[in-house]
Amino acid sequence: TVDGCGGWDFPEGQDRLEEHFQKSGGNGNGNGNGNGNETSRRNGGVFDPESKEDYAKALEILGCEEKMRGYIILSRKMN
Repeated sequence: TVDGCGGWDFPEGQDRLEEHFQKSGGNGNGNGNGNGNETSRRNGGVFDPESKEDYAKALEILGCEEKMRGYIILSRKMN
């Protein structure tokens, strides 16, 4: 399967997400609403995206890259 954010710019992406959150006034969507506390973090924006646009913006800020993920289970056939 493909992981939509299998690789990302760690830890700089996380720092950029925090910076974006602070610049936007706490809600992460750039409209200046919110106060930067934990409550506003849960009210949408890049920290808790409730819309496709917020989710896409968060992935962009993190520097996400698609990567394959999964596992293979091998078993020996017993006679």
